[in-house]
Amino acid sequence: MSEAVSHRTDGGRAGSVLALPLLVIAIEFVYRAQRLGQLHGLALLTARAMEPVLVGYAAVRAWTLDHRIAAIGGGGLAVVAAALTYRAALLVWHNEIATRICGTHFRQTEEALPMLKVDVLREIARRPLGSIFIGREPVRRLGAFWSSRPVYMTHRQKTMHRHVLGKTGSGKTLSVAFVGMLQDLLDGKGLLDMSAKGSDEEIAIIKALAATAHREGQLRVLSLPAWNRPEIFSHTYNMVYVRPRAPGDEGGDPIATAERVFSVLPLGNEPYYNTQAEIFFTNLIKLLHGIVDEQGNGIPFVIRDLAVCITGAGSEEWKGALEYCLLHSLDRDAARLITQQIKGLGKEVGKCFSGLRGAIDKFLSPVLATNVICCVDGVRRPRGRPPSFRPRAGRGHVSRPGRADRRKCALATTADCRRAQAHRPRPVDFSAALHNCPRCAYGASLA
Repeated sequence: MSEAVSHRTDGGRAGSVLALPLLVIAIEFVYRAQRLGQLHGLALLTARAMEPVLVGYAAVRAWTLDHRIAAIGGGGLAVVAAALTYRAALLVWHNEIATRICGTHFRQTEEALPMLKVDVLREIARRPLGSIFIGREPVRRLGAFWSSRPVYMTHRQKTMHRHVLGKTGSGKTLSVAFVGMLQDLLDGKGLLDMSAKGSDEEIAIIKALAATAHREGQLRVLSLPAWNRPEIFSHTYNMVYVRPRAPGDEGGDPIATAERVFSVLPLGNEPYYNTQAEIFFTNLIKLLHGIVDEQGNGIPFVIRDLAVCITGAGSEEWKGALEYCLLHSLDRDAARLITQQIKGLGKEVGKCFSGLRGAIDKFLSPVLATNVICCVDGVRRPRGRPPSFRPRAGRGHVSRPGRADRRKCALATTADCRRAQAHRPRPVDFSAALHNCPRCAYGASLA
């Protein structure tokens, strides 16, 4: 039914378009026949009735033949003007007249917010105690003039989920994320910024934020692509870090670290093997946490040390590292539990821990498997500790690091710091970055 209506509509439009040329052709035939005297009867009566039309047509025809170029140009302009007039008439009819008759006419409204420049640093300085500055809310004064007022959020409200909506380039990161980060840094809070961009500009802004809060010494930059691209600078991160023991101090909680790290390991779906792996992994971290030096200070360990000890369970070639830890660790309960578990599994120990061994091997990146302690809770941890224990090539035992090894570790750490200083991006003035930012819309980009 709809197709039939469409065909009828198209046919009507085509007929109306062809009507004018056909009318001109018919008048031309009547004009020539009258001049030749070939009209008789009804045709002659029709020609006499059309005498005023034929006289006007004859004048236009004579002028057209005498000024052909001007006639062609005028005709083209007339066609274009007619087409534009027809289009405008259609738009007015469908958008203004027909919609009002049907009751579906909607007036277009302007949804853009007013724009202005905001001195973010001054707004942060004037915020109430225990709150953070979000942006400025547009308000009307006297019903005609636009003004604004600051909007604040409490720290409890900030713990809820927030959505920042805006198209690309509208200022979501610069006007919302970085402003909130600066306020957290000024308040002495910890900050973790996870970004998929990884651009040098973003790192430079984060450095400027830390410098503005006088906390640049606590900044750490971790770049995951740096594990196989030496030209990219990155600090290192010990994912199994436990605060080392000290004389009279048990150190951190190894069980909490074990539970946190084990939860992210890509293991299979077999409950029996996963349970055995979790028990062994937890006791192994407790065991390594009990390794101390001659003065009773704990020796930090990394994920690579765990890989060596896990490989040593059920392996004659690598068992020296695990046996050394079982013999010298201060955590005797963990040592007995590991020994009993390996003994109870018997020949199945290699098969039982194969999934754990493969999952640990996926985290042996130099960025994660390096013994450099990162900043935790704003407190810089000591560096230059003895390197983690590793078996000597071709031997079944592990020697403890001597003074030469410790000195090499300290020199390596110093060299790493120097390289880090050389590769650090140049700091930028965060206040200048904000002031030079394009105008920020209240509510849209700051709310």
